[in-house]
Amino acid sequence: MVRVHVTQEAELCSIATVGDIGSTQKVMKKEKVSILNSQGLKLVGELEDTGSKDLCVLCHGFQSSKELPTFVSVSKALTESGFSTYRFDFTGNGESNGEFAYGNYWREAEDIRSVVNYWRYRGWRVISLIGHSKGGNAVLLYASKYKDVASIVNISGRFDLRRGIKGRLGGSKGVQKLKEDGVLDVYDRNGNFEFRVLKSDLDERRCARVWQKDTKQRRARH
Repeated sequence: MVRVHVTQEAELCSIATVGDIGSTQKVMKKEKVSILNSQGLKLVGELEDTGSKDLCVLCHGFQSSKELPTFVSVSKALTESGFSTYRFDFTGNGESNGEFAYGNYWREAEDIRSVVNYWRYRGWRVISLIGHSKGGNAVLLYASKYKDVASIVNISGRFDLRRGIKGRLGGSKGVQKLKEDGVLDVYDRNGNFEFRVLKSDLDERRCARVWQKDTKQRRARH
């Protein structure tokens, strides 16, 4: 059963297509659509409906949202090419419910699953998952588990998640404190609180290795 909760705020806009014979107008509808994930939390996203049922789902990165300028631009390019798009906020990010977490890679993959199931239930064809940075890791993890979306696009997602940890957590001292205390509060250069990291978050990141899992699967097939 697909659990859904939908909030729609629609607006219409037009896309001008200029050809050899004058120009034509195609109407695109924008809707804010909220979907319940497997934990019953509301994921908030924006559908840009060009009239095509071919849908591209866009997944943002760490501490970001569906309003990431890069994704707004990608969505614009896709809709101008005739595809519909859905940009959404992961659990604990942007307008979505839940608590933000440093790790939760597999939880975000399951958020994507809830989104894919919702649109398929409504008769849409999810033809591509496009993820940026951490969202790129999430779409790869999704693909490694479900294998039901033909096009997976990873934009700047890290290949080896065991790298890049110290820079995010304040260097070696921060990592050591996290190991000893089990929790670490991260602040920006101005002393403002940014996010909290649990040791379990760090362990999850270090274990989320899509490339290694795929290698094992290829060996099994041979």
